[in-house]
Amino acid sequence: MSDPLLSAAAAAPETGRALSTFWRDVKRGILPAPYYVTPKAPRWRRSELRAAVDAAPRARRIG
Repeated sequence: MSDPLLSAAAAAPETGRALSTFWRDVKRGILPAPYYVTPKAPRWRRSELRAAVDAAPRARRIG
């Protein structure tokens, strides 16, 4: 099984987040820190993102 490195634009929808929310959750430590392929090219492993999403508590919907 392949475990691709995803850009932020590809990783955000993979986690079900908008791009701005994705970056906020990375900054807060909810999602894993990126690997930097080059100084301006952050990337995330798909498996690590899925594990973080699965481990995060689900928000309760009211209403």
